[in-house]
Amino acid sequence: RDAYDRAVRQARGRARTRLTPAPARPRRPDQQVYRPHRGGGERHRGGGEGRPREVEGGGEWALWGTGGAMGQRQAPRVTRVPQGDSAEEVTRRVCARSPLEPPLRRALCQRVQDELSKRRGTG
Repeated sequence: RDAYDRAVRQARGRARTRLTPAPARPRRPDQQVYRPHRGGGERHRGGGEGRPREVEGGGEWALWGTGGAMGQRQAPRVTRVPQGDSAEEVTRRVCARSPLEPPLRRALCQRVQDELSKRRGTG
């Protein structure tokens, strides 16, 4: 019985040793963590603590993302708009930064109007 136990222990010891060393790096890379971009250099002013700021009219700010076509590698721009503004006012502000032709301006105004009605719960 002792000879058998000794042989089993030696077999287990041989089975544990690897012929090739373990890889220098892990087989799967670490999972990447998404860290969103903090905007165009704008720093926090005051104690906002991530809440929307109040404007003179009493409404809060809403964020609107605009960007180029999918093929272009441009970062989308975000326009801060008071919630009481009309679709025409939002379109005017966006077109002040990046001029649009009249048909595109009308299409943008329609999309903004649709989004406003969706956010207000009337559409």
